[in-house]
Amino acid sequence: MVLSISGHSNLLEADPITQNAIHLRNPYLDPLNYLQVEMLRRLRALPDPEAPEAEALREVVVLTINGIAAGLRSTG
Repeated sequence: MVLSISGHSNLLEADPITQNAIHLRNPYLDPLNYLQVEMLRRLRALPDPEAPEAEALREVVVLTINGIAAGLRSTG
């Protein structure tokens, strides 16, 4: 819909610098996104949210949040 409304054939067509930056970053950010989803799934599946395993999973979630935020920089 965005492309239809904007009349562009590609996202960020009018801003090739940002388009290229996102294109270069996505291969590094996608694995972090997948890891984050998996860690959240595991955390929610734990019977005891206060177990030592839960703390380790929360630490990984925080690391993925920081990694994704750093990777997005001003494009997020």
